[in-house]
Amino acid sequence: GSSKWLLPAICRLVRSSLIRGVMPPEDTDSEDEQPRIDEYGDRFEDYGFLKRAEEHKQAGNAFFQQGRFERALKEYGGALDQLLTVAFDKSIIIGKRKWNDVVIFRSTVHLNNSACHFKLQNWQDSAREALECLHGNLRETLMYSDPHIRAKVRESERKHGGSASGGAGSVEDKLPRLSRAKAWVRLS
Repeated sequence: GSSKWLLPAICRLVRSSLIRGVMPPEDTDSEDEQPRIDEYGDRFEDYGFLKRAEEHKQAGNAFFQQGRFERALKEYGGALDQLLTVAFDKSIIIGKRKWNDVVIFRSTVHLNNSACHFKLQNWQDSAREALECLHGNLRETLMYSDPHIRAKVRESERKHGGSASGGAGSVEDKLPRLSRAKAWVRLS
């Protein structure tokens, strides 16, 4: 008899304690929670970093259109900070195809930085950003130059056939033709 009112009373007490912050919330890694899936059907969890990066990029684009290049550089820097977290935070889950999108997105932001520096007549900074656009960052280089990783890629290619690295060459190979051309123009 007393369990009919006891369980609801306990639930109300726990709920009110959670609202007031007395008790920590339950662990969110319950079995009921479904993993997020990206547009390619792969598991995905970025904790909002990609969305914030896109917001910074859009704000930078707006400032660029207004001719406020220094402010655009700050916004693009904010986007790159968010993308840096995506690249190095081990808790973020991104599939290979989505990762290629992130690489292209980051390269586009570097190309936008290059355009800002070009407009400000900061030629060396413009060239440096164009190179970063074409060649990526250190993680990309290490990802496929580390002998242990190269051996795993080769083993996977042997087991599954084809290219498991997904075109693990340079970032430049993954970029759209127009982006590559713009970056090379800035370098010339």
